[in-house]
Amino acid sequence: MEPRSMTTQALLVGAVALGGALAGLLGWWLVPAALSLPVAHGHRAEMRRLALAGSALARFAIPAIRVLAHHARRLPLPALRQRLAARLVQAGEPAGLCVDEFLGLTGLCAIGGAAVGLFAAGQLGGAVVVLLAALGAYYPTLWLQEAASRRLRLIDKGLPYANDLLVLAMRAGVDLVGALRHYAGKAKDRREPVAQELGRVLRDVEFGATRRAALEALAERAPTDSVKGFVAAVVQAEQRGTPIADALAMQATVMRTHRSLLVERLANRAGVLILLPLLLLFCATILTLFGGIIVKAVRGELM
Repeated sequence: MEPRSMTTQALLVGAVALGGALAGLLGWWLVPAALSLPVAHGHRAEMRRLALAGSALARFAIPAIRVLAHHARRLPLPALRQRLAARLVQAGEPAGLCVDEFLGLTGLCAIGGAAVGLFAAGQLGGAVVVLLAALGAYYPTLWLQEAASRRLRLIDKGLPYANDLLVLAMRAGVDLVGALRHYAGKAKDRREPVAQELGRVLRDVEFGATRRAALEALAERAPTDSVKGFVAAVVQAEQRGTPIADALAMQATVMRTHRSLLVERLANRAGVLILLPLLLLFCATILTLFGGIIVKAVRGELM
């Protein structure tokens, strides 16, 4: 038997033994008798229910995540926890994950990456285990950042339309809460980010929060210029005693102007970015048409 094959088999046996040892640790020490994580309520509970109902992978992964999250609570990382909490809120609390559960997801992905690296270590060396474990640990952070950015973009995109509907409802004779209730009832998809956030504002008001507090909470969950302008328009209109419908109508005009400027800026940027592909295409065309002549000229065979 070749030495390389023996090394591979030895690594596979070691991986199986390590997996068995880890399973024993999970059964004896890692898995607590009772998980004392906070119970999800409200929006987070709804997102957890949707994740469990729509994904078999989530139904398999969330129990393991909760086990790891139980131990992640002991990590003294206040600054990291604060950043993760803000990012999770901006992302809409996907799958109802709290900060400890997200840290548990990070640990689970790191373990998965290390397990894959063990099977590739025979061909690529032991360093691949550390590399894949690090990549697995980093993937949840990358996914969360992308989810938060995408959700904030969708909120910016859908808020002008929602603003127009609120203005129409208020000019028909209802107040802001009634307009929010009307919008929540007419929304095509209540899982859209704008519908979710305005629905949370409505629930906060119905549960006893002031309109200003509910709107300021909206600005904290979605800290974009459009949302901050929307909240500021309503708060200032209430303070000054002016009609909220007129303030929101003016804010809708500002939003459309801002979006037009953004589109123009992106169009100008696209014109600059497309220069490099056009240059490469031009060079490829020149080489295709005159490549033979250029080669003959270099070799001195043209004459």
